[in-house]
Amino acid sequence: MATIEDRTLERHDLPILEALCHMEELRRHAEGEAILESLETLEQSYFGPEVGAVRRSFNALMMERMPRGGALLDYGCGGPWWKEDYWPRFDRVDAVEVNRGALQAIAEVYPQANLYHTRNGLFDAPIQYDCVVSSSVVGYILPAQAKLHLRICHDVLKPGGTFIFTRVNAFSLIQAIHCQRFAQATDYTFSYAYTSRQLHALLREIGFRDIQYQPLGCTIPRVPWRLLQPLYRAFPRLMRDHLPRLLPFLKYQHFFTATR
Repeated sequence: MATIEDRTLERHDLPILEALCHMEELRRHAEGEAILESLETLEQSYFGPEVGAVRRSFNALMMERMPRGGALLDYGCGGPWWKEDYWPRFDRVDAVEVNRGALQAIAEVYPQANLYHTRNGLFDAPIQYDCVVSSSVVGYILPAQAKLHLRICHDVLKPGGTFIFTRVNAFSLIQAIHCQRFAQATDYTFSYAYTSRQLHALLREIGFRDIQYQPLGCTIPRVPWRLLQPLYRAFPRLMRDHLPRLLPFLKYQHFFTATR
């Protein structure tokens, strides 16, 4: 089984960064069965069959833009789900998480990965990487925290390396009408919606080059994902690429690539 090393970048001048706020409740549990039970629940609701076709279509786009070989950093990796799609493409995989329970679950499935825990979300990288992935992280932290996260993504990337920045919640017309840039989902989970222009400006400010963008997927208000999934399975490019361009008010998330 892979070991888990602490690689927290201590910055006492900065507020604590909770890089994956939707994992916060898991961090309150004691080590052991409580964490595993919570991870199983999360797997079914957030990573499981209900959104399977949707996530596969999103991952397919990510892999189209992703290099092969070299070293990958999966920064804010979450649990073990979906990693089989892209981790095997690389010679070395480093995964970083604020939730130790998620890393423990990964260690059982991917013993060859290098697993790093960070207490505050800031990562003290041991090397520079050919590819850095930030997936479903920035949509669950606030803008000041997002800037810190993206700064580290830039600094640990090799010159000319590829940055995949994906699954960031989109601030569209529907969110604007309902004033839902910040949405408190439960007592311990929130999401924050960003505009593509806001994220593009942030990437440019930090120093990323060759920034490319496309909207990622669409959703229909009050329609559950289990009903949308057959559409994503039958027409993945239509649902993922074309409809959010034709109907931007239904845009679900953002997808960027960039280089250093």
